[in-house]
Amino acid sequence: MKLSILVGITSLVFGILAVLAAHPPQTQPVHEADFVAAWCYGSTEVWMPSGARADCVTDEYVVEADWSSKWAEAIGQSLLYGAETGKTPAVLLLMNRKQSLKHLERLQTAITYYNLPIVVFTLEVQ
Repeated sequence: MKLSILVGITSLVFGILAVLAAHPPQTQPVHEADFVAAWCYGSTEVWMPSGARADCVTDEYVVEADWSSKWAEAIGQSLLYGAETGKTPAVLLLMNRKQSLKHLERLQTAITYYNLPIVVFTLEVQ
C-alpha cells in the first residue's frame, strides 16, 4: 500500500515537471525593442525618409525610445523624426536604476530651457 502511494506521488511529481518543462514561463523583455513593442500603441520600427528608424509612430507622436543614460541622443533623434513626419516628437525613457531619475531630470531641464516641443514618457523596467 505504501509503495503504491509512493509510486503515485512520484508519477504526479514527474508529470508536473514534464508539463513545466514543455511550457516554460514567459521571460521578461530584456531588449529595448521588446519594451517598445509592449508599450507602443502604433507602429514600431518605422523607417524615416532620412533612413533613420523611429521606434514608435502613433497618430499623434513619433517616439524615440532609449535607456535613460542615452537621454541626450534621444532629444536629437526625436526632433529629427518630428521634422520628417510633422508629428509631435516624443521620448520614451526606459528607467531601470536609481540614476534614471538623474537622467530624466537632465532631459526635462534641456527641454524646458530650450522650449523644445518634445513630450516625455517614462517606463519603469526591471
